[in-house]
Amino acid sequence: MQIIDLYTVPAEKLTHYQKTCLDFDTKTIISHILSGHKALIMEVEGLDEYQYAVMDQGMVMAILRFRPQLTDETYYSLGHLSLDFNPLYQATLSGKALKEALNQVKPLYYMKQMSLITLDDPWMHGLVLDMGGQLTASHTSIRGQTNRYVFSFENKNHPFKTQVCPRKETKRLIIRPLTIDDSPDLYETFSSSEAMIHFGMYPLINPHQAEDFIKSFHQGFEKGSAVRWAIEVKALKKVVGTIGFHGFNGHTRKAEIGYELNPAFQGQGYMTEAIRTILNLGFEDFDLHRIEGLTYPENLPSQAVMLKQGFTKEGLLRDYCFFRGKHQSVFIFSLLRSDWDPIKE
Repeated sequence: MQIIDLYTVPAEKLTHYQKTCLDFDTKTIISHILSGHKALIMEVEGLDEYQYAVMDQGMVMAILRFRPQLTDETYYSLGHLSLDFNPLYQATLSGKALKEALNQVKPLYYMKQMSLITLDDPWMHGLVLDMGGQLTASHTSIRGQTNRYVFSFENKNHPFKTQVCPRKETKRLIIRPLTIDDSPDLYETFSSSEAMIHFGMYPLINPHQAEDFIKSFHQGFEKGSAVRWAIEVKALKKVVGTIGFHGFNGHTRKAEIGYELNPAFQGQGYMTEAIRTILNLGFEDFDLHRIEGLTYPENLPSQAVMLKQGFTKEGLLRDYCFFRGKHQSVFIFSLLRSDWDPIKE
């Protein structure tokens, strides 16, 4: 089976797809989708509604509609699926084949969970169950009859599915998830005025704050809004800083990179080594399209690190953030997937 994104189909080709749908029981709905899809996308307030034709040997087997429910700065969210089937091919459709077809739909990759509502239709129920759906709720009409069923789908391929950060090693470093045991090393860095001057927060004043900081990193990963790794020097078995992504947005496939290093270990190339590794994770494991970096104008070492990795300096964001009692401007850098030369494992 093949998936065709109806929003990318030239207008002259829509007629062909529309003709293959003439025998649909829902042909009025299908005709509206195929002929009015350009206008329909403008009617969905705030977010797009994706629409795809499920094709087999040139014929439309089904129409898939998908509407995500996304929030700011989150990698994944929830979404709603809707399927309309061509009755001519209903007998040949299988849940397994449809599931494989859905795996071709890129926006679904960023959904942690999806829901689908069906009528009281045994054939449809069987198909959805074969697709991996789980019956989670039912709705009863005022006559006491169950006429709506809600199925949910867990995305098993999602980067955040395991709730465990990936772990990587370089020649000198281990890039790994932070643990509470890292609190003393983390406090050493985050209590340093020199290290925190460009971090966007005041230095820590209590060792217990380091534990809370690590817990907040874990919570960010569980929510799908951030991921943070420890930078451990192998030879010393010491965490000398952290690095990660935040501000994830699965809809636009972008995130912001952030990092800091214990001043006692700066100037030794550790951050360059760490950044290259997690950029590879960002583009390969998390399938990002764009990675952004923000720096204060006076933070020349950080700018040099990003430029060395191929980031483009896009410009100055005037009075972009409020820190230490005043508005401050920052430079914005970006790296696109197409710019990136991946590390060969």
